[in-house]
Amino acid sequence: MRDNVWYRSAAAVNVPAWEDRGSLSIQRGTFQFTGKSRAVGGSIISVGRTQMGTNRWVHVRYDDQGQARDAYFKDGGALGWAGVLGGNKRLAAEFGAAAA
Repeated sequence: MRDNVWYRSAAAVNVPAWEDRGSLSIQRGTFQFTGKSRAVGGSIISVGRTQMGTNRWVHVRYDDQGQARDAYFKDGGALGWAGVLGGNKRLAAEFGAAAA
């Protein structure tokens, strides 16, 4: 379980960078994000990285009850700097390992 994860439902450059902040659980082909205003999750289809502004977010394509959806995540630690300092790379690796 990871706390302080930033979430977006679409690739965009907005201020603030996130749509929601919360915790993320990644397990054997699935994930669950629980934020302050929403919860998303499902079976992982693919994992990649997407540049949004100065940051590379983790792009997860997932199955939500038969619907393919996209989610973007970033390590929000250290006021968002944790992602730049390797947190996003580690987050992508966790998703990749769970999807394999």
